[in-house]
Amino acid sequence: MNSQNDALNEPVYIKGKNNQKIRSKKCPFILLLTYALLRSLLDIYPTLLSLANTTTEHELDGVSLIKEEENIRAVLAQYHAEHMNVSGYMIVQGDNKFIYYSKHRYQLFNLKDDPEELKEIHDENIARKLRNELLRQIDIRRVTKEVENYNKSSFLEWRNQQGANYSNAISNLRWAEHFNQDKLKNLDLIERWLYSLPSATLKLEQKRPK
Repeated sequence: MNSQNDALNEPVYIKGKNNQKIRSKKCPFILLLTYALLRSLLDIYPTLLSLANTTTEHELDGVSLIKEEENIRAVLAQYHAEHMNVSGYMIVQGDNKFIYYSKHRYQLFNLKDDPEELKEIHDENIARKLRNELLRQIDIRRVTKEVENYNKSSFLEWRNQQGANYSNAISNLRWAEHFNQDKLKNLDLIERWLYSLPSATLKLEQKRPK
């Protein structure tokens, strides 16, 4: 799940195939559940258990979508993939959505009044409450450090495989347009990133522009 609100409002479904190939026979059938409540991928397994009228002895993080629940629980997501040079964490509870970026200021939105997330709200009490819940469920310092270390070690391994002319390999990647505009500057930025200290804390004191 990403940090965009549309990911929280889509139907839950598992997609399968309908031909007679052996590979297709091993694919799951479609399960379509549309709910107005907040939901997470963690809810799929508990929901399947409810549909099968069975239980598990293990403690589950998600909840069954078959049962009626008040829309008060928190839904969380993390994003560490492409198009992001920082780690992103999101928590939604009730009408409020809090997004934390490991090296940028956080964002806070009211999804009821602003479902498109176009106007940030400035309420430190709400932000602190959601931040505390986020920190209770995710060790952000540890996760962010592990992600950054993995990214750097993976890049160094790839760079060593490319040899001395690795910048030419970057120039041929599909997202290299901006890199090619100023290679020397961007190579220097890469070096600074490789040897920079990892992100460490979640701060509420980050200043917003007035």
